[in-house]
Amino acid sequence: MKKIFILSFFVFSLAFASLLNVNEVSGAEKTRDDYTFGEIKNTVSDYLKSQGYSFNIGSEEFTNYVNEQMDSDADTVLAARDDYNLIIAYFGEYLYRLSVEEVEQEDSSSLYDSEQAIMVTMNTIDNITLGEMDKEIEAQEAADELIKETGMTTFATGTINIADARAYAKKYYKNYNPSYPEYSQDCTNFVSQILNAGGKSKVVSNSNAKLVSDNKYWYIKSLPKGGKGRSASWTVVPDLYSHLTRKQKGYSSTSKSSIISNAKAGDVIQFKRSDSKRYTHSMWVYSKSSDNLKLSGHTDNHLERSFNAIKGYKTYRIVKM
Repeated sequence: MKKIFILSFFVFSLAFASLLNVNEVSGAEKTRDDYTFGEIKNTVSDYLKSQGYSFNIGSEEFTNYVNEQMDSDADTVLAARDDYNLIIAYFGEYLYRLSVEEVEQEDSSSLYDSEQAIMVTMNTIDNITLGEMDKEIEAQEAADELIKETGMTTFATGTINIADARAYAKKYYKNYNPSYPEYSQDCTNFVSQILNAGGKSKVVSNSNAKLVSDNKYWYIKSLPKGGKGRSASWTVVPDLYSHLTRKQKGYSSTSKSSIISNAKAGDVIQFKRSDSKRYTHSMWVYSKSSDNLKLSGHTDNHLERSFNAIKGYKTYRIVKM
């Protein structure tokens, strides 16, 4: 009996050790594309608590924190983590979905609605992996490219009045125009306003929905029952690019000197982190020198921000207006 017990114990120990080894291998083999958004969300939440941050994911404070992190890696402790690439991918998707879901910031209740909306939409992708989301983004970009190729004849140039656009940017880069809603992700909203002030005509849908996702439209308007209706292309970074490049030429590069060489005053510029598949920020080219661009934008308010001084992003694209 004693020998049987010892033999059984040995077999159990061997099986347990084998199981541990399998788990270790599985963990070692797990790549970026295998992590789910839910796993990364929990990592972010645990980190915020460990560092004494009192805000929750989805709050206005969290959104400000994410914007600063994407722009300049402001939290150096977070930026030093081995899994920072996963967190940046999560942040990129968060900002994209926030810009789609949030309502105009008319009062405190609408801010609450925005927080609830972004949490609901982020929870729906808890079980989606980064790899699966990458494929979804690539499929959408391919579809946009097909629409552009089949519908375009020649590229338009000189489409806006630079003086009028500059005057608008100067007037409202800091003191927001009360005729428009203000969003926590206001960068693309402001770029659209500048383009419209420079003479680019809105393309308005007859729909009375708050959000129209068809990127052939580009507008914001008052609705009969109150509030504003908008196209996604008016306020959402990739949707604006999709709309504009149906008639305007786009250009992308990881080289700042190449972007400067190809850009001109009046163009739109967008930014993407190296660990995110999403472009998450839009600005407008206020002026250009031989070796730099000066950019206007919202979210972080600027009239003439130095392009060369922006450090957080690694890929850039412009739309030639």
